[in-house]
Amino acid sequence: MKNILMCLLALVVVAVFGSCSNLNQKEKAVIGAWSQNLAVANLYFDMKADKTFEAYAQSNLVKKVIVCWKGSWKVEGDELKTDISEGPTLVTGLIDAKIGNLLEKFGIDNDMIAFRAKIAETSESELSMNMLKGLKIKWTKADDQKMERLRKKQSDSK
Repeated sequence: MKNILMCLLALVVVAVFGSCSNLNQKEKAVIGAWSQNLAVANLYFDMKADKTFEAYAQSNLVKKVIVCWKGSWKVEGDELKTDISEGPTLVTGLIDAKIGNLLEKFGIDNDMIAFRAKIAETSESELSMNMLKGLKIKWTKADDQKMERLRKKQSDSK
């Protein structure tokens, strides 16, 4: 019985820690919590080692409004690509709504929310990318406490 438990424990350790070793340098550079401050909203991405992400856009115009979405990411060559699997969901504290169908009525689909960008530079604190059509964006390491508050606000709304 003890041998079986040790084997199970070893399998769990390999499954948990082995997933990171399969990542190349650019993929490892993408992992972490990132933010980008824009005029109308602050964007937060939590890029995980299992190649999934959670994203939040917090409005700078209406502070209690958050848009949340989840998906997967991958690096192909120098390009970071995301795909949406859940959301976007509008979280206001008063009313929460899945807005994916509404966006589709306006001609905005998941491919427009997902993005592709060429990774230009990486460091421990910054990730610079060139979007299509020459737009350059820079993500900086996000505050872990801020990410946790956004996650909590979104989970409290369920």
